[in-house]
Amino acid sequence: MMSAVSYPNMMMCAGCDQPYARRPLSSTESARCRRCGSTLEHGHHFSISTWLALTLTAAILMVFANVFPVAVISLGGLESEATVWQAVVALAAGPGAPVAVAAGMIAIGVPALQVLTLLWILSFAVAGRSCPCFVPALRVLRASKPWGMIEVCLLAILVALVKLSGFLHVVAGIGIAAIVVLAPLMAVITNRNAGDLWPLHEAHNGLRFQAARVGRPDHLMACDLCGLVHEGAAAKGGAAIACARCGSEVRARKPDSIARTWALLLAALVLYIPANLLPVMHTRLLGSEAESTILEGVEEFWRSGSWDIAVLIFTASVAVPCTKFLAITLLLLDQKFPIGSRVGKTRLLKLVEHIGYWSMLDVLVVALVTALIQFRAIGIAEPRSGIVFFGAVVVLTMLAAMSFDSRLAWKQRVSRG
Repeated sequence: MMSAVSYPNMMMCAGCDQPYARRPLSSTESARCRRCGSTLEHGHHFSISTWLALTLTAAILMVFANVFPVAVISLGGLESEATVWQAVVALAAGPGAPVAVAAGMIAIGVPALQVLTLLWILSFAVAGRSCPCFVPALRVLRASKPWGMIEVCLLAILVALVKLSGFLHVVAGIGIAAIVVLAPLMAVITNRNAGDLWPLHEAHNGLRFQAARVGRPDHLMACDLCGLVHEGAAAKGGAAIACARCGSEVRARKPDSIARTWALLLAALVLYIPANLLPVMHTRLLGSEAESTILEGVEEFWRSGSWDIAVLIFTASVAVPCTKFLAITLLLLDQKFPIGSRVGKTRLLKLVEHIGYWSMLDVLVVALVTALIQFRAIGIAEPRSGIVFFGAVVVLTMLAAMSFDSRLAWKQRVSRG
């Protein structure tokens, strides 16, 4: 990879590539791009020592959330309880095995990985040192951020309890109380700006950056991991350079963004058909058996009087995926037929990225219901193949949104203008 001049006194907007001079932010300040409205940087709302304390609290809560049951149900004198892990294991039985891996990762694996990684980094940082493998650890945090879905898990538990309370005696467990506190705490510790950790890495490795006069704006690009701005001919030609601070591969654009996004989107569209036509769950309770698709599950909630839950499931399982399909298609077509506001397109992509993972709600509801209804002779619930297709659709649409590069539209318009 090529080398390039770096500018530590600058930052660049990830949405439109607009360069800005960097200045320190107070704890209550946030920097936004004047051109596209994207958030550039947040101030440090709390110190590194507080960050470590909150992360330790999250680690303790995570143990409670996964060891203790989230709910206990009873039927005819029999009781059944389930932890989040038992829900994942129940989903792995039969045709639900492929999507059980994804459910286990988003509900347990990724959050645990994030907490352990933060504990490793912050235990050194609180002493004013950079931890071993600092850059790989921050890469893990950045890559895992979209896939930790504790808040979706919490909502899925509540929906499952409402669903079962109509015909079973349901008692919330200690596990759900821990998740209620853990969900907002994970959002706080994983979204905190890590900018004040990089000086420790620079000092540990003897790195020195001198402020320099900026050259041509169209030759600038920023590192996705550490944010260091570089200048080089590669920014215009598409070749990669090595970041002077963290060694990451720096490109002006995501490689093959359009082709990759189209491929992921079309694959998701194809899988969305069987996801809606095939049943997602089979239940047998007190002699009656039923298999339900996603829409049939929504209809069941509506008829039982739980209109709010019906609307919630419909939004997460139907409205959100369809919105993602339409939005990503519009963004892709805009590359050939530009129309409308560039700011609006940038905000549309941000919206798709923020709402995309909520579609995992239905997958986790099926997992929890399957784990709880295990009464053998009296009643049992089993996942069906429809939930596998639906889980694949959610993952593919999330990857499609991540693959799309919103900066293409801005450069396209600038070059034409």
